[in-house]
Amino acid sequence: HIASILGCQIMNDLQWAYKKGPHKYLSKEERYLSRMKLKDSRWRSRMDTTYVLVDDILTTGATAHAVYEALLRPRHFEVWT
Repeated sequence: HIASILGCQIMNDLQWAYKKGPHKYLSKEERYLSRMKLKDSRWRSRMDTTYVLVDDILTTGATAHAVYEALLRPRHFEVWT
């Protein structure tokens, strides 16, 4: 479990607020229209927090961008694939 190795918490409080369909069937432009929202606002950006997004596929970066926006553009944000 990557969180225990890194000594951090897992955030599983994101959900799609708007998504036209599975990303693999959408154009790059359509993917960037997708938006995520937080189910729990305690995860909103904190100045001293580093967020790491672990995703199984990185094609256009639309999911990473949606997460980044949902977290209110945190200063420390990394994407791992």
